Amino acid sequence: MTDRPVAVDTTDDLFEILRGGERRGLALAETLWRHLGPARVDQRTLEVGVGAGVVASAVQSDGRWVAGVDLSPVRLRRASRRLMGAAARADAQALPFPAGVFDAAYLVWLQLVPDRQVTAEVARVLRRGGRLVLVTGPHEAAAGDEVGAVERRLAALHPWKERPADVALRNASQGLRLVC
Repeated sequence: MTDRPVAVDTTDDLFEILRGGERRGLALAETLWRHLGPARVDQRTLEVGVGAGVVASAVQSDGRWVAGVDLSPVRLRRASRRLMGAAARADAQALPFPAGVFDAAYLVWLQLVPDRQVTAEVARVLRRGGRLVLVTGPHEAAAGDEVGAVERRLAALHPWKERPADVALRNASQGLRLVC
């Protein structure tokens, strides 16, 4: 053991700890798999707001290929390692992909409801018949996981007036429909 300081990206580490880390990523992946459809090796999936790639890494563990976009260069460095380089810095309102290249896309842990531009942009990069999955609102907390308690407090201070998924899909003009 040494007394020398060790360089750690504390912002990223703290964010992962507060968001539940890999255990929570796997729990969310299990929810997403039910809605994304069966995994195929040739399936191309996009996570918008990938952060450090915790959820995307878990989602790809069933064999599907996952790419992610985010605005945070700090968290993207970790996502890039987890996704073997398939992470890019991009605004969700202007995704750097051609139309129709993804079979599925998802957004999780939303703190803001995606606006019309984001929803339309994600719909643009989905192939015809592709799926967009939005995971919103409070999440079940496991023992020792403080995220659920924080989210319940925030929900009490700022309750949803409408379901975020309904608002996002209502604003879409790209043929998306609510299925669950």
